[in-house]
Amino acid sequence: MDSIIASIHPEWWKKIKTGEKWIEVRKSIPLRIGRMPFRIIWYVTGGVGVSGDSVCNDFINAEPDYSRLLDGSCLTPEQLMAYGKGDILHGWVLEETTSYEKPIPLSEIGIKRPPQSWQYLSVGRKEDV
Repeated sequence: MDSIIASIHPEWWKKIKTGEKWIEVRKSIPLRIGRMPFRIIWYVTGGVGVSGDSVCNDFINAEPDYSRLLDGSCLTPEQLMAYGKGDILHGWVLEETTSYEKPIPLSEIGIKRPPQSWQYLSVGRKEDV
């Protein structure tokens, strides 16, 4: 399964790992992913580290009416408008989220610094992380 690593704030990671947040809203999607599903490795910002992963099996695309992203994103209409500014937003539909017992340093997966938003990762199996 293809993988990416994505940075996320601790407040959103808490909601993802409990299942409250099952749509992650981003301005772009990984176009080079060979096929769905793909795995998202979550880097939790603030020096926490790589804290878990999810499987993305679908995208919900919305522009400029973001109402399709409200259910599951934990965002308000105002937050979506401020982020999207009328441009297309992509809801990454999350499934099978796993929280690691102990965060993993980026160096252990061959990355020197966290991604600005997300980046492709050459890890193929969950056991590699």
